Amino acid sequence: MVPDAALSPDEARLQLKHPHMIVVHSVVEDCERPCIVTSPDESFRIGLKVSDTEPGGPLAVHRRSHSQGATTNPGYRDAEVVTSTRNGHAAAVRLFTWNGFSTAEGPRHTRDLCWEEGGRLYDAWVCAPVGRTAEARAHFDTAVATVTRNGG
Repeated sequence: MVPDAALSPDEARLQLKHPHMIVVHSVVEDCERPCIVTSPDESFRIGLKVSDTEPGGPLAVHRRSHSQGATTNPGYRDAEVVTSTRNGHAAAVRLFTWNGFSTAEGPRHTRDLCWEEGGRLYDAWVCAPVGRTAEARAHFDTAVATVTRNGG
């Protein structure tokens, strides 16, 4: 494991301690590209992206993503964007169902939390089969609870 002191100011750690996940920890080394972790059966995908802040903050980020949902996620539906908080910072959650990347993959549900902290924009999400949303939420909560940034 990379100690926090070894992380640059633009790096963050997504540390997964859930017994059903392959990766115990991962460091986001290139903050413009997401770090994506999958479960052994590839049913669950958990991602973390750290980037520059965007105009309007997390709520505006998710509203823009929502407006383009059908373009980026085939079969985009049952979608909502709601305000939230993370570590005392304003945040937004986007929830939606979509068709998945293939027919074999089947319908998927995504939970996506976006927040600003330390002058950076964090975006953490989980994507899972529609019938396993409760399990996906547990993976998501574990993952979000373990996100740390350099200096805290």
